[in-house]
Amino acid sequence: MATTKATALAHGQAGSIVSGTLADARIPSLAASKITSGTFASARIADDSINLDKLAHLGTDGQVLTSTGTGSAPAFEAIPTSIADGNVVKSSKASSKKASAHIRTNSATLVDTGLSVSIGAASGSNYNKITVSAAGYCSSNAEYMLELYASYNGATAVVMGDIGAPHYRVQYSTGNHFRHNAVWIDDSSDITSGTTIYSLKHQNSSGYGYFVHVSADYTFLVQEIKV
Repeated sequence: MATTKATALAHGQAGSIVSGTLADARIPSLAASKITSGTFASARIADDSINLDKLAHLGTDGQVLTSTGTGSAPAFEAIPTSIADGNVVKSSKASSKKASAHIRTNSATLVDTGLSVSIGAASGSNYNKITVSAAGYCSSNAEYMLELYASYNGATAVVMGDIGAPHYRVQYSTGNHFRHNAVWIDDSSDITSGTTIYSLKHQNSSGYGYFVHVSADYTFLVQEIKV
């Protein structure tokens, strides 16, 4: 080794080292401020080391971080305000899902069950879907019938659909129970403002029948569907 090279190494002149590999112990600590260019690989960034302050310059108020697809970087985007067709816009249901007593009748003409659901009118071309399901009873040699009515903005309630075709009918020669027979009705009326109240009426041709057993579950649900 030349004298000048040996002297330079002896005095620690790093500029004289032009090849080879230094052991880790020979490399002094380096301040982060000295790193002013280049890119760190993701593996070199510790988990949870980046806080939200570092993302503050991205996006605007009201936006959320969303996926843009597999293999693509996420992006800040506005929160969607539209609802896809076929999805529920809003819903309303009977206040209880269990009856504290039989909801029964021995009337040969339609009378209120006392069950109703109130909901804002469907907007635009949307429609309301009404679902009714319960467990009831029909006495011997009788015919039990159930009808769904609608009152628009306080007007007199009108039966939904064909008056000559009850929404649910059951008849037994001997008393028997009927269980969770669902009724689905779509209300596509042109009422687009105010409030609609849906109610249930029932009758039994003779003897008695009831729509809901005491403590039995029942469903009376209205959902506005987007079109």
